[in-house]
Amino acid sequence: PEFVPDKVVKTKFNILHKDLFPQKNNPKTYTMSSGLEGIIVGNASLPQGPQSHTAVAMNPSGSPHIIYTNPQGVSGVAYQEDKTWISRPFGNFEANYPSFHFNSQGVGHLIFDSGSPVQNLAHASFANNAWGPRTTINGDLGVGLENDVHIDSKGKTHISYFGRSNIKLGYATYKSGWEVDRNFAPARWDQTGVTTDTDGLANIVCVDELTGKVKHLVHLSNGAWQAKLLQSGTNPVIDAEKDGKLRITYVTPSGIQTGISGNWNWTFSPIPGATHDPAQRLNVMYNSADNSVHILHVNHDLIYTTNRAGGNWKTTVLDNSAGYSGVGSTLSNGEIGASFIRNGNQLGYVKFSPTSLPN
Repeated sequence: PEFVPDKVVKTKFNILHKDLFPQKNNPKTYTMSSGLEGIIVGNASLPQGPQSHTAVAMNPSGSPHIIYTNPQGVSGVAYQEDKTWISRPFGNFEANYPSFHFNSQGVGHLIFDSGSPVQNLAHASFANNAWGPRTTINGDLGVGLENDVHIDSKGKTHISYFGRSNIKLGYATYKSGWEVDRNFAPARWDQTGVTTDTDGLANIVCVDELTGKVKHLVHLSNGAWQAKLLQSGTNPVIDAEKDGKLRITYVTPSGIQTGISGNWNWTFSPIPGATHDPAQRLNVMYNSADNSVHILHVNHDLIYTTNRAGGNWKTTVLDNSAGYSGVGSTLSNGEIGASFIRNGNQLGYVKFSPTSLPN
């Protein structure tokens, strides 16, 4: 079936069960060591694989929606509606490595690895509290791992993804149908990120398969890819700032590094006191309203946030009383929403303003 970013196309069949039996959760609150109030939404698990994670997005009305996998291996969404948490499974299959976003019409778009045994790159939409059909974007074996999604100012969808079977990066866009650029750059099994620049060109980061260096690629208007190797690191993330410059953030053994570019000239510097376990997904959010940068990171199973506003970086441990993994993040109206797995089997969520954190 056809996928249209701004609407859900009705079909006569649905290989994603529409779920006539949503489950009402019994959430519990707890106090983090930072004083924030966390919520345990229910039980969950993380699929096996490096940097496996949950995902969270806010719909236009401000309701958090978390993509997760339950202990039985069935993936679904947990969302808050009138202060009640509800879970809706997709159907009897996995949705690993999720990237989830809502468009301005309130339609959620999920990009994911379809799970064992094929691990295709797939898409499903969520609207009116129901899942639409699953669409395969790339049916090659093992290509759904490590993906990222960016929706540009014109509503065009851009996806970067890693292919395990060929150890290469892929890129997909949606116009009247999915267009896939397969296997265009050697890459390691690591995070990949995508954004667009002021010219509307897709910019992607990955870790180069041969050198272990962070690699920046831009999709030129003639369809070719231009690449530049940067510094050795893992967990690369890319964003576009409001002045048109690009920002790349990544992880080294000594800590998190970040830098901006002008005409392909990159300048990187360490973020003081910010460290991250490369086996966990690094979350970086940029707020164009005030030019602030917000990072969620995990080290020694503790969850941290590092934020920059006005030129100064500040790192805060959100909680040191439990073990955290699988962190997902979203930024909405200046507030950070974080989804996570707590102590290996609890699906959790916390929302906070970076300006309200303790010193």
